[in-house]
Amino acid sequence: MRGARGAEYLADLNAARKRHIPDAPFAGSAAYREKFFGTMGGRHGTADNERLQNTYHAQLLRDNTMASRILAALERHPGHQVVHLTGTFHSEDRLGTVAALLQRQPDLTVAVISPVFTGTSSDKSELSVIENRNKGDYLYFLLSLPEEYRDEARGREAMLKKFRKVPETTCD
Repeated sequence: MRGARGAEYLADLNAARKRHIPDAPFAGSAAYREKFFGTMGGRHGTADNERLQNTYHAQLLRDNTMASRILAALERHPGHQVVHLTGTFHSEDRLGTVAALLQRQPDLTVAVISPVFTGTSSDKSELSVIENRNKGDYLYFLLSLPEEYRDEARGREAMLKKFRKVPETTCD
């Protein structure tokens, strides 16, 4: 589902594609909605913006799809663990995909491992742990990119290029 289309887009999918849609594809929490619009709304307008609403629905669809696929993998392979790598927005504060997993299976044990970028090697790790303690159950610390690699326009163009050419694929 592309951010420009609305949730009704799913109704127009053929039966083969619809079988890949999870139950409750747009389930989310008030906290996640607030985080999403707080992060994205500042850059792209307000929560009243239709495109932003559609982007939020696409985000929920991704989270709920990932959660359903993780649970399906656990069902197919009882007694195994699943290591799922995703962007931090999908897991920090135990929101997004993590919340979708626990909503579907509350007794599931989930551990969130989140990166924390520190400004320089002289930053105090203790302070970073306190400031970031809600991001995950485990934190790992990374130095930020050197200044010469921080070009906002270049980063924005790379993201746009990546998402313009999203292939039509599914996960089984």
